[in-house]
Amino acid sequence: MSQFDTDQTKFIKYSNNLNNFYYFRGGLTSDDIAKLDAQLEGVALHEGNTSGVVNKSYRDSRITWLPKNDDWMWLYNKVGMYAKRANDAMWDFDISFMNEQIQYTEYDESYQGKYDWHLDFGSGASSLRKLSVVIQISDPADYEGGDLQFYTSKSISTVCKDKGTVICFPSYFLHRVTPVTKGKRRSLVLWVSGRPFK
Repeated sequence: MSQFDTDQTKFIKYSNNLNNFYYFRGGLTSDDIAKLDAQLEGVALHEGNTSGVVNKSYRDSRITWLPKNDDWMWLYNKVGMYAKRANDAMWDFDISFMNEQIQYTEYDESYQGKYDWHLDFGSGASSLRKLSVVIQISDPADYEGGDLQFYTSKSISTVCKDKGTVICFPSYFLHRVTPVTKGKRRSLVLWVSGRPFK
């Protein structure tokens, strides 16, 4: 008897969704964003990088990390709820924890902030990432450029820029933020993890 399950029908529900994303318009309300801005007031930002090496030709942004404490738990809970809803609707990945902090990011016209094509999935802690969540904090009228784009199925998709939109996608998606040419784009990023893909 084969060790492999030959009944594929139970997986068909999800097969067309592995190269797609899910979003919630108005996931963060105006009141949520006002609360976020008040908590961020006076917080210091630093150049964004993940390796300790700043390569501005590849990524140029300013970031800070939001700690997992009582002050920020309302945000973790809300983002986690949207990630679960998206996962239930689309992928049914084995997700069980958020072991990384939320990243607050700014991309400014003064340095043409951007983040070139990359994956959120890699080695170490990032090898456990299943879902990436990006939240649009800026009003789209406040900046130009700064498009969140995915490259899937040999085409580029540009994501909704509406303020408060919560976008969920598999962490293995190739994606980028195009250069901001006017104003400032502000966003939140969080990764939802689980046991390694198998």
